[in-house]
Amino acid sequence: AADYIVDHRQSPHAQLRPLPFDAVQWTDGFWSDRFKQVCEVSLDESWRLLADPAAGHVLDNFRFAARPGSGTYTGTPWQDEWLYKWIEAAACVWRTTRDPEIERRMSEGIALIAAAQQPDGYLSTMPLVTRQPRFQDAQDHEIYNMSHLLTAGVIHYRMTGQDTLLAV
Repeated sequence: AADYIVDHRQSPHAQLRPLPFDAVQWTDGFWSDRFKQVCEVSLDESWRLLADPAAGHVLDNFRFAARPGSGTYTGTPWQDEWLYKWIEAAACVWRTTRDPEIERRMSEGIALIAAAQQPDGYLSTMPLVTRQPRFQDAQDHEIYNMSHLLTAGVIHYRMTGQDTLLAV
C-alpha cells in the first residue's frame, strides 16, 4: 500500500486525490530550493536550538520532566511542540534521504518524550517540571502541545514505519 500524509481517497467529497509521498520529487526551482535548505540547514539548526540550554531549552525541559526535581523549567509553555514539529519535518526528510543522523536524532527525541510521559499518559513539560496542577490554565498550552504530538506521531509512523512515537 502506498503511504500518504493525508489519505482521503475514499471521500466522496474530495475534489482532488492524493499522491503517495514517494510519488513526487522536487528537481529544481522554488520547492526544490526550499527542500534543499531544510535538508542542509534548517533541520540541523533547529536541532541545535532544541538542544541548546541557553536558547531553546526544549530537550532539557523533557529531561527535567522525566526526572522531577532535576532542573528548572525554562522557556514558554508551548515549547514542547518545537520538538514535535521537528520530528514531523525530520520524518518527511528522512523518508527521502534515509539520513542516519536524522534517524538518530529522531530516536533521541522520541526517547526523551517517552521518558517524560506519565504512567497515566499525561505529557506536558511545563506543568510536570514546575509541579503545577494539570489543565488549570488554557494559556499553559497543554492541549495545543498534545495536538502537535499526535500529528507528529502519525507522520513519523507514516514516513518511517516505526511506531515508537505512536506508542507515546
